[in-house]
Amino acid sequence: MADDNSATNNSGDLTFQQLVETDIVDLMGFKNLPEDRRADLMKQIEKTLDTRVADQLYDLLSEEDRSLYSELIKKQDGENAQKFLTEKKIDMEKLYGAEALKLKLELYEETKKVRQKSQSVFEEESQKSNKD
Repeated sequence: MADDNSATNNSGDLTFQQLVETDIVDLMGFKNLPEDRRADLMKQIEKTLDTRVADQLYDLLSEEDRSLYSELIKKQDGENAQKFLTEKKIDMEKLYGAEALKLKLELYEETKKVRQKSQSVFEEESQKSNKD
């Protein structure tokens, strides 16, 4: 597929380095999105990422630890919440990094399908116009 997305290599496929280094909105093909819409999209993406990381975190904790951690969060005790996670050997940076990469890839793949379909429709319409 020939697309103008610089986040792809010559074959149109995404490399791991490109996935890591390219802005998520650009990966989705929205380079020219107005700044206010871009900010709204980023808020939605961040919310999705936070939810996924919370799910991962809770899967790693026992029921008792979930309860303890939830209390720390409710008290807005970030320092002790971080200490708690460190004691449990949970690296939130790694959780966020892994989930962010997964989400970037998923969003890229989903928007790639849409871009391919729209390109196909565009080409069909162009061919019809040329026949007329």
